Amino acid sequence: MPRLPRRKSFRSLTRGFQQLEARRLLTADFELIKDVAPGSSSSFPQLMVEHQNLLYFDAGGPLGREVWVSDGTEDGTQILKDGSPIGGLAPLEIVSVGDKLFFDGDDRSNGRELWVSDGTEAGTMMVTNINPDGAPSGPRELTDLNGIVLFSADDGIHGSE
Repeated sequence: MPRLPRRKSFRSLTRGFQQLEARRLLTADFELIKDVAPGSSSSFPQLMVEHQNLLYFDAGGPLGREVWVSDGTEDGTQILKDGSPIGGLAPLEIVSVGDKLFFDGDDRSNGRELWVSDGTEAGTMMVTNINPDGAPSGPRELTDLNGIVLFSADDGIHGSE
């Protein structure tokens, strides 16, 4: 059996050192689970996070960019919650913390704020309006630290902390 190439390292400006893993494609059998942007346009799925045996991701569809959830089947792939009537929540980060999923989202009323989900539509909501003066708080660097979500945001008084 041929040897795999040596692992190479790279430096991420925000996450420290990480390893690039050598990977092999074991099969060429691919299947589209669901076309979330029907027609010739692409949904450009990104920010894929496994949480409680489901896949959560951001993708563009008929309602704009939203958080989607999938159990790996067509019927089990759907928008988690339509959180914005114009263009979707458009998350920039998604993180699994304990039994909750956290992400940033812009509902076009409060600006970009921190959202939480228990994995259901009814249990998906904005945590709080961190910067209630009308400006978005812009939560960034969502991180799980022993079951607690840490992030930076601008409360309108102290700047981004």
